[in-house]
Amino acid sequence: MKFNKIWIAVALSWCWWIYLGLTSQMLVSGDALGYHYLADMLNQQGWGEYFTTGPNREPGYPLLVATSLKLGQWTGMDHLAILKAIQLALLGCAQLMVWRWLLLLGVSSTGIMLAVAYIGFSPALLNAALSMYSEILIIPLWIALILAHTCWWQAIMDKKRWLPALMPLWIAVIWLACIAIKAIAWYVFLMYWAVMAAVLVWKLPKGTHKRVLGGWVLMAAIVVGSIQSYTQLQFLYNGSRMLTDRGTYLFYANAIRRTAVLDRQKVLAAVTAVPGEGLCYALMRQEDCLYWGINNQDVIGFAQLAALQSQGYKGKQKDDRMFKMGFEAIKTNPPQYAFFTFLEACKIFFWESTQVSFVLYPPWLKELYVNGMVKNAFRLVPAMAGIWAFIVLVLRLWKLRRAPWGIQELSALVLLLVIVFVAGMYALATLVVRYAFMLGPLWVGLWALAAQRRRIFK
Repeated sequence: MKFNKIWIAVALSWCWWIYLGLTSQMLVSGDALGYHYLADMLNQQGWGEYFTTGPNREPGYPLLVATSLKLGQWTGMDHLAILKAIQLALLGCAQLMVWRWLLLLGVSSTGIMLAVAYIGFSPALLNAALSMYSEILIIPLWIALILAHTCWWQAIMDKKRWLPALMPLWIAVIWLACIAIKAIAWYVFLMYWAVMAAVLVWKLPKGTHKRVLGGWVLMAAIVVGSIQSYTQLQFLYNGSRMLTDRGTYLFYANAIRRTAVLDRQKVLAAVTAVPGEGLCYALMRQEDCLYWGINNQDVIGFAQLAALQSQGYKGKQKDDRMFKMGFEAIKTNPPQYAFFTFLEACKIFFWESTQVSFVLYPPWLKELYVNGMVKNAFRLVPAMAGIWAFIVLVLRLWKLRRAPWGIQELSALVLLLVIVFVAGMYALATLVVRYAFMLGPLWVGLWALAAQRRRIFK
């Protein structure tokens, strides 16, 4: 059969997952404690308490952890083992959807095999599947989003009657699921929708504008209406209109430290921290690297939150005040703020890592992952491949800007928009590596698509 080698790659990766699932331990520490706490709250006190004590973290992942807790109670099994099994299944779904997506785009069987194999053995993606962190839940949804766009554009090109108008409703459901897991997806959606609306007006075949654009507007109405209803629910219960509790202080803290008066060493520390904190600590002073670390961000942000609370600010008043102070800080030095924000966004290329933690691996694998040559290769090679693929596809879309687009071009555009807007939104705060690797399968697809355009697999 033509795709035997792809099934072999899938089977080998799943055997590897079973081994890691049985021999690795999920560590409940750091932010995972917060997810576990919210899961317990949902099971014992329900959604009323979740909203009353909010805004809390996004509801999607705590609901998954709560489900594993319930299943553990019913079956007598360890809920962490159940959670690992569910999350490995989610990664398997992402892997199979990448296969289907690349097949639709005409990628060769060799390219598909390499793509699904990399997803199966990627240290970052397996760390996501074995950790109690929300990134694993959104990983298959990003792929589902790209796959839905690909099928939708194919239906438009085939001049189907109703499918082009109805598919945006399914895309709206995927976006709502993404937002329920990562609030940042709400802002990504708004930017993506506006850009795609302009592209549709420009690129749609004749005779399809009315149906397709009608579905596109209806999609926006569904997503916006649902999110506004949710934020109104938050306001009624806890006085805040935020989707999550983390946006305001992160924005403020990074506006403060990026616009401060900085010496040359701190600027160089920011540059060397782009590929990873390890490089910064190897080349620069520890205090300069710590300045750009996530702990310093929390110190700055939480201190201001406490100050506002002591002054009587709460709910929406507190959120508005934090945003206002952040924007006031940016106004003091916009070029410097823009420079450091751009540096932060560049971290999106360095998503692969063997050093993410949150999982206790078998001793031999842990020793392999800390090996300097191994960890640096996993960090550098995918990043360089991502930069190359990004440039290849941007140039390809620019070259074909006046030509009709097929499903490859539309998929590439949606891919690039999601990556750019996610990077841009996270850059307003701190883009730690576990935020970046939720886009891992998108990068793998980007590599395969760029390689196909360059005929590397032929």
